[in-house]
Amino acid sequence: MADVITANLAMTLPDFDGAADERTLAANFSLLDGVLEPFAHHGFLMASSDLDSPTPPANLFSVYQTKHDISAGGGGGGVMADFTLFTNVSAQPGSAALRAIASQRVAGDDDLRAFEVHTMRSVGGTRSTWCMEVGLHTTQPGNGYTINNGIYMYSSDWGILTGAVKADAALLIAGDPGWSRGIIYYAADNSTLFDVDEFGIVTAKGGLFLTGAGARLDFASQVNGTIRGGSTSLAFQSVDGANNNMTIANDGSVGVRATLGVANTVATPAGGSTGCRLVFGTTAGFGIYVGSGAPTVVAAQGSMYLRSEGSSTSTRAYIATNSAGAWTAITTAS
Repeated sequence: MADVITANLAMTLPDFDGAADERTLAANFSLLDGVLEPFAHHGFLMASSDLDSPTPPANLFSVYQTKHDISAGGGGGGVMADFTLFTNVSAQPGSAALRAIASQRVAGDDDLRAFEVHTMRSVGGTRSTWCMEVGLHTTQPGNGYTINNGIYMYSSDWGILTGAVKADAALLIAGDPGWSRGIIYYAADNSTLFDVDEFGIVTAKGGLFLTGAGARLDFASQVNGTIRGGSTSLAFQSVDGANNNMTIANDGSVGVRATLGVANTVATPAGGSTGCRLVFGTTAGFGIYVGSGAPTVVAAQGSMYLRSEGSSTSTRAYIATNSAGAWTAITTAS
């Protein structure tokens, strides 16, 4: 079946300012907040089945509404209803092919949606199903952040709504049965760069950069938080990335490039403390303790105690003779 034009506009409007370009158009108009404005932006509305860009006169825009009705036995491509804006208006805040506004500015309590789309498929087919497709195609160089954006979300009073408050989530993902993936970001070769699954697990192919004075990884109220390294080790690098300041191998070995501080915010405890020690193995309390004065801390038998102010061969170091708090001095050379 051939393309069927479902929108057509033919109207005659007065020649507001005598410009020659207006007289050549089937319809010329300009709308500003719904009011016919002859001296603002002049444009024409027409129907077409050809999406190739026309060449409107300077400072004009054209809106195309078309329908491609393709039968099962003929035609090529999909079924599309197009609403297309072509513009060469310069130095303006912006143009939109489609803008929807939902407004409740009087008493009432209703869910508001400026734009709602649904896609339903119940049987057959192995092709993709999308609710919305967004494509940005430009030859204008961007700045990597704010120039060329697929979706731009912002919240303000728009110069109209006095006393606007900060909005909630810019993107809310919900539903039941929901989504197996919340976000997937593909590279040009279709490899996954970034993924957030239904359990909140975030997978990133590149680096995760935490910036700002309060940057941190917070496991909140979880009993056990896990940081998993690569196939060989987990490395903590210097800020410039030139050195691995600390590495943790898969076998648990820890490598430290500089000084390793243990309880380095704890004042040297008198008699030792279980809060200032190095412990080894599965035997509870077996390790190296430090303190001032003779040891009184309870440690596993065989543990060592280093005395900070010891000055004689019998006061510098001690060994635990049992696991009940008994110690004996280790005789050291003078």
